[in-house]
Order: sequence, then C-alpha cells, then structure tokens
Amino acid sequence: MIRKLDGTIPGGLDKMDTSYATTIKKILDRDLHPSDYWPADFRKLRKQDYYQYLDEVNRGKVNGGNYRNKRYYTASENNHLPEAVADSLHLSAVQKNTAVNSFKSLDFEKLGLNKVLLAYCTCAYVTHRDAELRKCHPQTKEDDMDRHFKRVQKSLEISQQEFTKTYGKVQDRLRSK
Repeated sequence: MIRKLDGTIPGGLDKMDTSYATTIKKILDRDLHPSDYWPADFRKLRKQDYYQYLDEVNRGKVNGGNYRNKRYYTASENNHLPEAVADSLHLSAVQKNTAVNSFKSLDFEKLGLNKVLLAYCTCAYVTHRDAELRKCHPQTKEDDMDRHFKRVQKSLEISQQEFTKTYGKVQDRLRSK
C-alpha cells in the first residue's frame, strides 16, 4: 500500500495501478513516420509526441498541460529507491521485500532526512536483524563490514557519522512497529 507524506492512502491519479483502459499503446507501437503532423491547432503538432502525451495522461504521470503529477513521481520514487539500494547490496528476495515495506512505513516528513540515506539504513537494519553472517551494523569495525555495504556506502558518499545517526533513528522507528 502506498502512503502519501501526510500518511493517507492516495487516490485518483497518483495510484500506481491504473487500469490503462484506453489503447494508446497500440498507436505508439505502430511506426509513425517522423513527418506525420497534425494541423496547426493541436497541442502537440507531431503525432508521436501527441500520442506520447496521451499515454502519460492515461498512466497518471501528467495532470494536463505541462503540469507533472508530483505525487505520482514521489510514490514511484518511494517504491523504486529502496529496491535499487537493496539490489545493489545483493539482498535476498525476502530481505528486499522487508526493506521496501519497512522503508514505505517510515514517516519521511517527520524524519526530515535524505531518502537515499534512509533507504540504505533501512536495508542495513533489515540485513543486520536477519543475517548474522553479513556484518552491516554501524558499530562494526570497518575491516569486518560486508564488502557490498562498504562499496555502496562509499558510492553514495555516506559518512560513518551520518550512517550511525540515521541507522539509530530508523532502528528506533522500525522497532516500535
């Protein structure tokens, strides 16, 4: 289930599972010649651009005109960010699923921290709680730390101090649930 920043369940355009009732994709899959244009009074003159725009409206990515659906993209980011971090850390499918659900349950607005840092710390917490063999707790000596966690921490430019502080906050929030 997707939660908005205020904790309510989204409805309308920001739902991730729209039904795609229209068949715009079939038109997009056809080969439209680059010189296929509409008459001058259309919003998008090039047919390919127009059908691409209609597809984005149908999927809920665009609210009309040039306005992007920010809630849709926020919900999408909240789904994909922890998955990407978990994949780079080589977590098992169960750990990945637990990390994603745990990440979505956090109140980002109250924590006020970087989402990438939160996703990394959530994955570390889930892994530490689940697997004794993979050392990823912030108090672990650097030589004993899991190599995947060290690599990702370095690539995301997360300092040890940030990791320790945020890990504690994530641990506190997830333990109480």
